[in-house]
Amino acid sequence: QKRGRELESYPTFQAGWDGYEGEPANPHSLVDARVFICSLPPQYATPKPMLASDGEVSLFWEVEGKYLEASFPGDGTYHFIFNAPGIRVGADDLPVTTPTIDDQFLSYLACL
Repeated sequence: QKRGRELESYPTFQAGWDGYEGEPANPHSLVDARVFICSLPPQYATPKPMLASDGEVSLFWEVEGKYLEASFPGDGTYHFIFNAPGIRVGADDLPVTTPTIDDQFLSYLACL
């Protein structure tokens, strides 16, 4: 399956898509998420996408009690959280457009 294919449906979501007042996907957030997916080293599993009610796109991995999420506000940056037994960390304002993904993020991804 093509990486990021699940994101293709997000531009079709209308206001109220969640049954409440959910905003459509932020187009800049979608672009940043796609760039991020394309930057992932091929040995890692493709993340699952999710859309927040404010239109922010996130990508996540969940494996055996460990959770890693990257969220894209649409300004060319991302922030992430990593939760596992005994560890909870995060980082903000990491650039999406660097040639490689943040080493700290990749170290947590490698734990999954």
